[in-house]
Amino acid sequence: YAAFNKNVDILRPFIKAHENENLDAQSEMLADTLHWSPPFYNGSEWLGKEDYLAILKGFQDNFENITYIEGIPNGGLTEDGMWAGSAFPKDQASNAPNVIRMYGTWTATNNESGMEHGFKWFALAWVNDAGQIAQFTEYFDLGGVLTNEEE
Repeated sequence: YAAFNKNVDILRPFIKAHENENLDAQSEMLADTLHWSPPFYNGSEWLGKEDYLAILKGFQDNFENITYIEGIPNGGLTEDGMWAGSAFPKDQASNAPNVIRMYGTWTATNNESGMEHGFKWFALAWVNDAGQIAQFTEYFDLGGVLTNEEE
């Protein structure tokens, strides 16, 4: 549990830095050798740190009031948003704390239109021995970001 909590304590400030639009802080939290798998299909090719920072910068330049709500909505409850290990399938069960599954919801206001956008988000994060994010895989519905204003 200590190793899991240590990794979570690295990931939460990364999210907070995105909410605060602090790209420099985010850059320091990413390993120079970062392998990033984006949420959009790209032939399953890994991208690097500079690619990821460019996407983050584009989002931060085009949106304000970036907010993250950690957790999995479940009826009127919100379950935890950080998980590791698994019990199933039995032959692959693991108690390893080094791959953190992150669940939550992002919202932000488009600078140009003033419209609020939101999307559910899931990511897998690996933290290296230096305490930096070394691998990051994201999944979300881009439609939540690309939704057009009502006519």
